[in-house]
Amino acid sequence: MKPKTKPPRILNKLPTEVYKLLVCGTGESGELGLGPNESKIITRPREIPTTGIIHLSSGPVHTTVVTQNGQIMNWGINDDSALGRNTSFSPSLSESTESDATDSLNPHESVPTLIPDASFPQNTIFVQSTSGQSCTFALTTTGLVYGWGTFHDNAGTLSFTIDADDKVVTKAQRPILIQHLKNIVSISAGNNFCLALDEKGAVFGWGIGQQSQLGKRLIGRRVEQSLIPSRIPLPPSKKMRSIHTTSNTAFAIDRDGSIWAWGLNNTCQTGIAPGTGEHEVVAPTKVSALANLNIVSIAGGANHTIGMTRAGEAYVWGAFAHGQTGLEASSLLQEDSQAIGRNEDGKPTYHTPKKLDLAGVIGVAAGSNHTMAFTQDGRLYTWGLNDSRQCGLGPLASNRIDRPTRIANTAVSSLEVVAGSAGASILLILLTTLIILTTRLLLILPPYRGPPLPRKRGSPTHLLVVLGSGGHTAEMLTMLGGLDTKAYTHRTYIVSAGDPISATKAAAFETTLVQRALQSNPKASAGELRALQGTYTIATVPRARKVHQSFLTAPYTCLLTLLATLRLLHAPPLVEPGKQGSAPGAPDLILTNGPATSAIVVYASLLLRFLGARGHVDTRIIYVESFARIESLSLTARCLGWAVDRLIVQWGELAGKMGGKAEYGGLLVMAALERGKSEKSRKFGNNEKDMSNTS
Repeated sequence: MKPKTKPPRILNKLPTEVYKLLVCGTGESGELGLGPNESKIITRPREIPTTGIIHLSSGPVHTTVVTQNGQIMNWGINDDSALGRNTSFSPSLSESTESDATDSLNPHESVPTLIPDASFPQNTIFVQSTSGQSCTFALTTTGLVYGWGTFHDNAGTLSFTIDADDKVVTKAQRPILIQHLKNIVSISAGNNFCLALDEKGAVFGWGIGQQSQLGKRLIGRRVEQSLIPSRIPLPPSKKMRSIHTTSNTAFAIDRDGSIWAWGLNNTCQTGIAPGTGEHEVVAPTKVSALANLNIVSIAGGANHTIGMTRAGEAYVWGAFAHGQTGLEASSLLQEDSQAIGRNEDGKPTYHTPKKLDLAGVIGVAAGSNHTMAFTQDGRLYTWGLNDSRQCGLGPLASNRIDRPTRIANTAVSSLEVVAGSAGASILLILLTTLIILTTRLLLILPPYRGPPLPRKRGSPTHLLVVLGSGGHTAEMLTMLGGLDTKAYTHRTYIVSAGDPISATKAAAFETTLVQRALQSNPKASAGELRALQGTYTIATVPRARKVHQSFLTAPYTCLLTLLATLRLLHAPPLVEPGKQGSAPGAPDLILTNGPATSAIVVYASLLLRFLGARGHVDTRIIYVESFARIESLSLTARCLGWAVDRLIVQWGELAGKMGGKAEYGGLLVMAALERGKSEKSRKFGNNEKDMSNTS
């Protein structure tokens, strides 16, 4: 008779209190869990359709929750396996392949989804999760820890653990048991490291420790060995009660109430004033500035920290350039100059914990550069960087919230008014200016703008084509297969940086145009041949926005694209025909089929037209919707439809969209491929002539 297997000891009880989840901020990568059609910014907290949540953790671009059944549910970016499940997705032809379309999010990433039970041993029940930059860890009722995803070091190299053969595992695509951990009662992850607290009060750490996040300096073999959990060198006589992590800094609170800190300290985020040239606290060090405050919970972002006391008070320290500490910089610099330091970038930091004007605080949380506090009367306060509306204060709130501000039902209702009326005369000036600018804008937009000025016969004509990479480039060059080089004597092709394939295809396309001109006119003189060939330019502009690029940096890259495009539209005179050269001034016709960079090009042309720049007043713009768009217009088409002169669609289902502006032009791509063989080819030729007549 086999002996009965002793059931594992239950260390961690499954919480019974169930919560609703509300989200706000940017959802461009599905990190809000609102589904594939909600990639826009959510300016006020919105409940997501997920019930039975008992625990929540969030990384920069993914979120993990534990359900009341002890299962793991998550959503967000899975590029580095942070979700620990298969999220592969192949959209159908009718779905958008355009990177900036709102319905282009992967539904397997943007919809809250459970990790299959088969990914874990039978009867595994989870009670807590913690999320890093591209990694996730989960704690079971029996004190075991599972993990998936990867760590990134400072150079971007990926690593996650070391296997039984002593080899580095760079990425765990599915959950794996974290070895050498048992009887764990709490876990907490920073960006690229994790801490675990066992029932005896010992703290273990593993991951990337290049900023001393693991409580020691790592050199040589110790760098790889840091992927295996090892004990943090806290005083052996001290038993820890709780562990807390920020992006690159770690804290532990012992059973006597003392705070120990280690890791990155370039903005005094540990609460320890650094010495000259010191930007890290290598070994766990007691934070004397927090003594006797009786802090029980700590949270923080990239450069700031907030602590909550047992008495319901909140203390903050660290960087305050974005308002993330809730302390107004101007008053700090005047009142507490002795507590102000400077980081390596010269930005001010506050290294003495300062009490916030909040009472009855029962919980604190922090993002990279913003902070939240919850009070016992059910109120939620938020402050800090708000450029993606992550503070949840509505669309009219400032991009920086310097003081704790209550999230109310009405946007920014609790913000204090600090400026009065400047008088009726200023209001009159503003209204007059608004009327003038609006009138000017209407006069340059279709359908209010007049026809183009008559052109001299034989004058150079400039066609500007935006190549959107991949399928967009292929579609565009296919539609231009029958281009008349005598009608468009100069062609400019705009490609995005990092897209050499489109540039190569454009050059090859020009070669075919020249060969066609030679074949159709073998007896042409040198002068006639130059006129037939014309000239072309392949211009590169910075990419407006990369896939999954943060909204924090997108305005900067879009600005770079806009500036480069404005310079391009004021190109130097025409060079020798038949070769690559510069464009002859403003384009007569801009032809585009998306995606994002085309919007910058169109808006740059509108800006020059609005300012009355020479040659740009008569520029015409045609947008051809992608062949893949069958039932709905792409985001780019919807954004540009009001600004372009013609919006041509290739499927009858889209005709009349955008208030009747969308014109059905037939299957232009298919017609171009079968030119001369069907009636569709003749329709395409007529449509192309219409495009030529537009300019």
